[in-house]
Amino acid sequence: MALGLSLVVGLTAVLVTLRSDISVAGPALALVLPVVAAGVLGGGWAAVVTAVASGLAFNLAFIVPYWTLKIDAVEDAIALAVFVVVAVSVGMLVSLEDDRRRAAEQRARELATLYDELDRMSSERARLAGEAARLAALERVDEQRAALLRSVSHDLRTPLASIRAVASDLRDGTVYDEATVGC
Repeated sequence: MALGLSLVVGLTAVLVTLRSDISVAGPALALVLPVVAAGVLGGGWAAVVTAVASGLAFNLAFIVPYWTLKIDAVEDAIALAVFVVVAVSVGMLVSLEDDRRRAAEQRARELATLYDELDRMSSERARLAGEAARLAALERVDEQRAALLRSVSHDLRTPLASIRAVASDLRDGTVYDEATVGC
């Protein structure tokens, strides 16, 4: 707000020196610029206060009689009213658009953060999928190993059972005929 008011004072001081060489429309257009600056930098209230200050400066420095709030001509009163309405409207619109721009920039930053997080999660998901595939392959290998051990164990137990039975019979003193022993 202080910047807007400072710009109004400075701009008015410069334009007063040119008052005899320019029409009333020139200062009116120039005094809208501080309102725009206040709307961008200070927000809506700063724009309204600067617009009112610009209207006062316009009335005091550029509407006859100078340096009073008195207005002699109806068209000067209309010009002042239109100036204040336009200045306030422009200031508020600029402030609203600046707020929208800032909100859009904030949303863009949030979206970028979310995209980065999504990218990180996708990478983690791919890593976990690879790990799951590796674990599934290891489980298949383990199942095949267990099946092989069961098969080998079964194949070894059958002859061992026969050998154990014969050894047990031999220890017990069982007598076999010549044909059986010769095999």
